[in-house]
Amino acid sequence: MVTSLLQSHLKVSEEVNDLRRGKGVFQKVMRAMDIMKKHKLLFGTSISATQVLNYKTVTSDEFLDMIIAKGVKWAMVLPLHASW
Repeated sequence: MVTSLLQSHLKVSEEVNDLRRGKGVFQKVMRAMDIMKKHKLLFGTSISATQVLNYKTVTSDEFLDMIIAKGVKWAMVLPLHASW
């Protein structure tokens, strides 16, 4: 039996994500999450968090509700230095 864990990585918003990862990447991740949820795959996400830029947003009920609705089963918050 082969077990795979699938994981995506998100920034705080589409604008910030695409600025860092490239135009359209956020929507690609959102579509990938929809597909994984549709096929009942177990997946999670990692989230970059900085105290200065986005910590309150990525730990907000709104953001967490959004990723839960997408089917995310776990989230790993990566604390980063503010210069990132």
